[in-house]
Amino acid sequence: MSITNSLTLLSDADGDIDVDITDFDILATNFSPTGTSAADSWTHTNFDDDNDVGITDFNSLAVNFPPGAHGSDTPGQVPEPSMIVSLILGGLMVSGVTSCHSP
Repeated sequence: MSITNSLTLLSDADGDIDVDITDFDILATNFSPTGTSAADSWTHTNFDDDNDVGITDFNSLAVNFPPGAHGSDTPGQVPEPSMIVSLILGGLMVSGVTSCHSP
């Protein structure tokens, strides 16, 4: 006998009706493509019910992972290196222009 939760989405391991970084973390924790772990249920990210948490389960999560679900819109994120370089170069240019025009 199996019980199906019809309110969850495919790849929604934690059952909170969205596919996000938390679901990915659960998959990463239980990843066992050889089936050697005890992770054999939906809540352990065995979405295809094949007694392992492998690449097909990862692909299922990847296909259903919406843009922005990785938390990049949250405050406190570190900017990418190219942005830091741009800010430094911009600051140097501004300081160079003001020092050239000083009496």
